[in-house]
Amino acid sequence: MARVLVVDDDHTLAEVTRRTLERAGHAVELAENGRNAIESYQNRTFDIVLTDLYMPVMDGMEMLLRIRSEFPDARFVVMSGGGHRPKHDVLADAQRVGAVGVLPKPFKLDEIVRAVEAALEHGGTEPSPAPPA
Repeated sequence: MARVLVVDDDHTLAEVTRRTLERAGHAVELAENGRNAIESYQNRTFDIVLTDLYMPVMDGMEMLLRIRSEFPDARFVVMSGGGHRPKHDVLADAQRVGAVGVLPKPFKLDEIVRAVEAALEHGGTEPSPAPPA
């Protein structure tokens, strides 16, 4: 069992992700933006942060960089459907700055569990291979 912080401003997706990971045996906490995630991370220990990249208040990339500056061993799986840039570009950028896994949106529920478990097995902070374009 891992402690997972799920960060997403889409409340429906965050809840579905929480339930999916809890059914797989993980303990999950939710945050709706990067600022809330940083507060949660500073107050509790998490094995993995599963985060969206595009959110209001503070985006996932800035949050990842700030947490990693204070907690260099923090592990992140980032998810994105893109935005003003293609999703594979932003996911690759996140890997370059320390994400150990990526999850392109849309995805299937079992892919959430596989991405988190792969990041747990990864163990380090070096990124896993980039997703296919």
